[in-house]
Amino acid sequence: MAATAAIDPLLLSSIMDEYTGDTDGAHLDGQGSAVFASGNTYTGSFKSSMMDGHGCYQWADGVRYTGELRANEVSGDGTLEWPDGAVYTGQLHAGLRHGRGVYRCARSAVRYEGDWVHGLRQGHGVIEFSGSACEPGGCVASYDGNWQHNRKNGRGRFQYASGNVYDGDWLDDVKHGHGRMHWRALHEVYVGNWHNGQPHGQGAYYWLKKSDDGREEIAKRARRNYYEGEFFEGKRQGRGTMHYADGSVYVGMFVDNLKHDDAAVFIYADGRVYRGAFDNDRIQLPSGGPAAAPGSSPLPTPGRPLPSPPVLHIDDLLPGSAADVEREQVEHVVLRHLAQLRELYTWYSQLGSGAARDDDSWLLSRLQLSQMLADCAVPSRRLDAAALLDVLAPACRHAAEAGLLNDLLPDPQQPDQTLLFRQFLEGLVRIAQARFALLHGSLPDRLSHLLSQHLLAQPPAVLQDRGALHERRRGQLLDVLAVRHQQQQPQATSHVDGDAAAGAAWLRDRPLLPADLADDSVWNWINSRQPALWPLYRSLSGCADAPTLRQLLRYLQEKRVLHGAVTFERLTLFFHDDDGSFDIHRALSFFDFVQTLANAALLRYNPNRHHSSTGTTAAAATLLVDALGELLQTHRLLLLPAAAGRT
Repeated sequence: MAATAAIDPLLLSSIMDEYTGDTDGAHLDGQGSAVFASGNTYTGSFKSSMMDGHGCYQWADGVRYTGELRANEVSGDGTLEWPDGAVYTGQLHAGLRHGRGVYRCARSAVRYEGDWVHGLRQGHGVIEFSGSACEPGGCVASYDGNWQHNRKNGRGRFQYASGNVYDGDWLDDVKHGHGRMHWRALHEVYVGNWHNGQPHGQGAYYWLKKSDDGREEIAKRARRNYYEGEFFEGKRQGRGTMHYADGSVYVGMFVDNLKHDDAAVFIYADGRVYRGAFDNDRIQLPSGGPAAAPGSSPLPTPGRPLPSPPVLHIDDLLPGSAADVEREQVEHVVLRHLAQLRELYTWYSQLGSGAARDDDSWLLSRLQLSQMLADCAVPSRRLDAAALLDVLAPACRHAAEAGLLNDLLPDPQQPDQTLLFRQFLEGLVRIAQARFALLHGSLPDRLSHLLSQHLLAQPPAVLQDRGALHERRRGQLLDVLAVRHQQQQPQATSHVDGDAAAGAAWLRDRPLLPADLADDSVWNWINSRQPALWPLYRSLSGCADAPTLRQLLRYLQEKRVLHGAVTFERLTLFFHDDDGSFDIHRALSFFDFVQTLANAALLRYNPNRHHSSTGTTAAAATLLVDALGELLQTHRLLLLPAAAGRT
């Protein structure tokens, strides 16, 4: 019985030889079975004499479709099965795979799940390659990303059977654009630009350890070799920077993976700097012959211990007349304690990093150094941990001035920034000079005092417990650094509330402040008077960034606050160093300013409470609020001084 409806050419031959099923008299309608002249068969739903609805169409060559048809056309959700065992399940349109679907290839063990357009992989999809069954989770290689015209195009991640992984841009099945390649067996990583499947353009190459698990960020937190610069057709070529695991650095041109430059810069592991020519990876001496760098090789051995004390760039700390003598004495102090300092550096560099006990390749971060200084009781009221970290900047600056290591310059907002061992040693010299500047003696004496009385006096109790770095200390340091950073920025009225919020968190954890001042109710009250306190603080500073202790004391004297119990000695007690001295010209932060006013209020209006630890926190807070309010009102401190910035 011949069908009266239109014939769909996509179904090969639709000339029907036989039909068995439902009709409405004039049309095929309902469920039925048809056999076509070509040998194709169909069993399923008919509507108006057309295959329409759910059914099963099988071609004479063995291909079978089960699913939805619309007006004699294979369109909708269904399953295509081939005689070799390949299967497609998903959406189709006009007889072609179109929309979302899953394709399983039996012979080549390939499974693709994703988008299709007119029979081709296009859009986003995942293809998996397996040695046996193509089931999810059983693949040995896979690609997850974008497709166009059956080819990998756009962003995608390819995991190879070897375990290597590429995550980046593709163009016509080739790595092209920006991407990251991780060679797992070699523990090497490249991140940067690609062209025709090779590193090309700007990029970074990292040589890691097995324990790093391919995390290239570890290269800058631990001693690893890594290169940052230009590539050409897979090789280092052009300008770049090579960082070696022992701390040495090369900056200059590369040709065919080798250092080759007439004006390169090489910083040795001990801090010395060579400026000159490199030819075929070796230093070119003025006589014309190649030679290795004295005391260090252009290709240093990772982890090689330093044979001599590192070069310390401390000319700015040494007096002109005795500079050479004091430098030699400082180097002698460092050399005498070099082994102990290296052990201290190594232990704290592992703290909180998850490093194994025998992994001494990690670099010390500013946060870990802060922990070390705190454990060894180095900070004081005059110089807290954040202030001590501020003096480290020159320990890195000499390299930056040579056009190197700009990323190692201390950043107030980056406590995880690392210091090389030589920078750590130089930093200790600078900390000793700043911390014990008021002690009699020379720079070597101050360094010896820092080492013998603090860092190396005895193993800190914390060294007995290799627990993780406390998050509270991280939070405290972040708060302090944030406040200091805000104080260095141009101030405006709109910044006041932000300073107060940061200050509240900072004050609550600062052990040097009276516990009363860290109470929320006290600080909230101070915040309510902040619009008047802040202009007073700024007016005292004049043209400077912050007022000095002397300027504040002079102002309090003029306002008759320094009287009776409020003596000069008592009010400055909180700024004294451990040796009993203090710097009257020190700049005051806004929080030092508030603390001084609070101490003056307690001394003048409630001297007994100032020295007593009895009473509840709420009662103590109330007393402090009352005392501070009385001080401000009685002495009219909120009236701005007539002449700002007096000394």
